[in-house]
Amino acid sequence: MLRLRAKPYEQTNHVQRYDAHQIMKEFSRIFRWRLDGKDSLLDVGTGSGDVLMDILRPSLPRNFRKIVGSDFSAEMIEHCNAVHKSRHVDKVDFKILDIETERLPKEFINEFDHVTSFYCLHWIKNQRQAMGNIYEMLHNEGDCLLVFLEWHEFFDIYEILSNTPKWAPHMKDMKCYTSKLFRSNKAEFRRILKDVGFADCSVVIRDRSYAYEGLDALREFCRAVNPYIDRIPLKLHEEFLDDIIDHIIELNLHDGIRFIIRYRLFVIYARK
Repeated sequence: MLRLRAKPYEQTNHVQRYDAHQIMKEFSRIFRWRLDGKDSLLDVGTGSGDVLMDILRPSLPRNFRKIVGSDFSAEMIEHCNAVHKSRHVDKVDFKILDIETERLPKEFINEFDHVTSFYCLHWIKNQRQAMGNIYEMLHNEGDCLLVFLEWHEFFDIYEILSNTPKWAPHMKDMKCYTSKLFRSNKAEFRRILKDVGFADCSVVIRDRSYAYEGLDALREFCRAVNPYIDRIPLKLHEEFLDDIIDHIIELNLHDGIRFIIRYRLFVIYARK
């Protein structure tokens, strides 16, 4: 699974925050909230934790029981514990969790009223295992909201670069770090959800775009979320980013000032 660095990610995740805010505003009215308000929520792939704490947490009832942010990356969890946990030390925790594990820790099983995940599950290789684990972690009648990339402009650029002599040696496993779902379809994913046990599910794909105000903003975003940058020699980092930006310009994804990046999101809401 992809490992991102906490601080650069937090400083550049504007599009993730924007989408989480918009989608959570819509779906918070649909969530199956407990009558007593003592809801518990697990966030899968919580990353730097700011989306969970700044956008998801305020949507919960004031007397919520607990929130757990989980991530595969120990660096991300260390960052979350250092930056966010002190704000609600008795109700908020951050734990390492591999959502693809075949041995789900007992402490997660049948433990949560809600599971959320934003911008994580497109990196998953075994979607069926991940969806099965999410199902197992929910209480009966619990629900989940899962938002992840179906396709992104960068995926096409990565594929182009992976076939060039200059970058091919550093991108041999390109398809492992490019969404497994970007040629998938709603019916296929709905079938996975039904197979693992979800009785009620909605699967939609939404066309989105985001405007980066200037080259510097786009460049730093490319650096923060790039799955190849750490395997490329440091002296070649800027050249690699230059090539990505050149392809964005060639694709005419700018209006002279802003760079407009297109992408598609899976938005899934399902109930156990």
